Amino acid sequence: MRRLWLWFAAANVLGLSVGSAGFAQQQRDVMAQALLGSRMQRTVTLLAASTPERRHPVTILVYGQSITAGLTRSRLEQALREMFPHAELNLLNRSISGFSASQLVRSAANDLYPLYPDLVILHDYGAARIEFERIVENIRRYTTAEILLMTHHISSNPSEDKRRSDDRESEAIRLVAQKYNCELADIRSEWQAYLQANNLNPQDLLTDTVHLNAKGLDLMVDLLLKHFRWSPYTPNDWMRTVRTYEAQRFSDEGRADGVTFTGKPWRFLSSWAIGEDPQSALRLAFHGNRIDCVLGFLPGLKPGTASVRIDGKSPSSFPELWAHTIPSSSCGTPWQPAVRRVSHRAPLLPETWKIIFREIHPDASRFRFEVHGSRTGFDGRGEFDGAKYQYGPYGDILDYTGPDPYPDVFVSHSGRVVIDHRDFKIPWSATYSKKTCPEGFEATWESIPLFTETLTAPAHPQPGKVHLVTLAKGLTNGPHTLEILPNGDGAVPIESIIVHEPPLK
Repeated sequence: MRRLWLWFAAANVLGLSVGSAGFAQQQRDVMAQALLGSRMQRTVTLLAASTPERRHPVTILVYGQSITAGLTRSRLEQALREMFPHAELNLLNRSISGFSASQLVRSAANDLYPLYPDLVILHDYGAARIEFERIVENIRRYTTAEILLMTHHISSNPSEDKRRSDDRESEAIRLVAQKYNCELADIRSEWQAYLQANNLNPQDLLTDTVHLNAKGLDLMVDLLLKHFRWSPYTPNDWMRTVRTYEAQRFSDEGRADGVTFTGKPWRFLSSWAIGEDPQSALRLAFHGNRIDCVLGFLPGLKPGTASVRIDGKSPSSFPELWAHTIPSSSCGTPWQPAVRRVSHRAPLLPETWKIIFREIHPDASRFRFEVHGSRTGFDGRGEFDGAKYQYGPYGDILDYTGPDPYPDVFVSHSGRVVIDHRDFKIPWSATYSKKTCPEGFEATWESIPLFTETLTAPAHPQPGKVHLVTLAKGLTNGPHTLEILPNGDGAVPIESIIVHEPPLK
């Protein structure tokens, strides 16, 4: 009954005749239009509700391979800034050309999940394989990011096998979108309709058989922008995954959860709780894997600092609150990293790492390597033997044929660097580029904290700015306790605490 009412309401708004011919198609079209953006309303709400007096920070990540990498040359960012001029937009594109889903699922551990954006715009080939679904599942498991999935556009490849493959993968993307509650930009269907309506050939929007020219980029941006529509009437429950706790917690509210204070309660002034006494901590028991703090600014009060504790410990002691960034380019293929993924088994330090390749075989099928940290120093060496692996056409490992039960994994002396040998890219890069990787070739990356140990109150007013500080992201998703302890060197005004709890455990 509710669905029928929604249909009649939408039809009335758009001036459609319910009794006219083509009722079923009109119903589908109207409902599809009415639901655009409904699965990414947290992001769009933050963008659309930003004002000069309160500019919400919003991080959007574009992720995939060369098709989405091309969006850096498009007007996507400019258009979003024009649509939402008051939002504090941070649009990043970390797409890796040539990385279909079987490879991107590895690199996502370094440059997607630690970023923890508000929205991920994702497109990748290889969507019919389980790795594509695993990327989406991991976004739901490790973050509260909303997801906008894109089906494949129409290529000009005359192969019937290519067309069927793209159709099959697009259908797989539609299924994943429904399964994981993702917004769906059905690029393929709309692209075909656009070509037919304008009497165009697929090649008219492409530079080769698949990559987009300027007109193709414009069309893709238009198809994406339709989903950035604020729909305050659409049912939504993102408050279940991202929850805000006001710092001004009154003891007579009768709530079973929320902010409490140990020792002497903090002062309440304006919309903030003010911490100054080292003997009194703000405390919050929460469920989730990320916690943010929104700070205030009070003229006339000396800004101070506070120490942050998670479960009674310093955040730096949690191995999961550290991450490696994606390594720098491989030799011969500057658009791809030399190593797809770097992990760790011990807490990290903020430092720069490098891996040096030596005694490289002409086709890079064999080499030695050593790892150094700017603070850790020399941290071990290893040897790679490509004869143990069977490669796909784009460098992804199809099979392991070595004598040992598992592929080789390098673990540095400190445990701060772990590399699965299947993630080395320079063998494929040498084959693709037909260039010999030079002796002593280096790739670098950073180890970075995903936490704040010392919270510092803003020293100067910035009109409209929301002073949001991430205290920790990447915790084990479950019960934790936050404590913020003033250091006694000034006032720490806190407006609210924001907790993120990913929907998948």
